[in-house]
Amino acid sequence: MSNSVRYDGWCIVTGQDFRQKFFIKDPTLPKIPNPKYNVRLGDSPHNSKEIYQPKDLTNYTAQMDIRESDSRSGTLLAHLEVGLGITLGTPDPADGSVELFIDNTVTNSQPFLDFTGNESFFDIFMAEAGGDTQRLFFGMIKIQGSITDV
Repeated sequence: MSNSVRYDGWCIVTGQDFRQKFFIKDPTLPKIPNPKYNVRLGDSPHNSKEIYQPKDLTNYTAQMDIRESDSRSGTLLAHLEVGLGITLGTPDPADGSVELFIDNTVTNSQPFLDFTGNESFFDIFMAEAGGDTQRLFFGMIKIQGSITDV
């Protein structure tokens, strides 16, 4: 994995489960035919004839922190790691999938409720067993209050 990527598109709604799944591709492997390629649309960034293969996440670990500011001294809203909110490779570690999960009982408690309506910050680090730790993603994450009391 190379340089980290900024992503600011996630939102946590207080009182709701937060679940996001994304896939990591491996640019060091040869590209494969894209099964979703649409001939009528031609080549474009979103419609390529070939795509990168998934990254095999066997023997990888991951961690994620969400904080109220973009520094380590900011209030910690959530800490996730493999087995505690992060799942790698479901159902197969070779599929390159990463799933994040925060239970609604956590998002409906302090400190999340204190930061409702604000943007918080996160980063995700991954490492292969015995390898270097690298930051994969970072960015802002919106904490949105729930309108309906359920």
